[in-house]
Amino acid sequence: MTRSTKYTNKEFAALSRNEDGDLIDLYESYPWLTDEQKNLVSEDDWSRCVEIEEELLVMFAEFEN
Repeated sequence: MTRSTKYTNKEFAALSRNEDGDLIDLYESYPWLTDEQKNLVSEDDWSRCVEIEEELLVMFAEFEN
């Protein structure tokens, strides 16, 4: 199945997390998180989201060139 929509809040709540509450598969989940859900992740996940966004910007810039 190919996903094309953001997670519902129920799906977001059901994502696998470690004992610290961090999302286990953040890289796979990141594209499907809503902005509201990104604001609900742990501090560690928030910093990982920023890193993912920076990586994506670099990839897009490389693709455009």
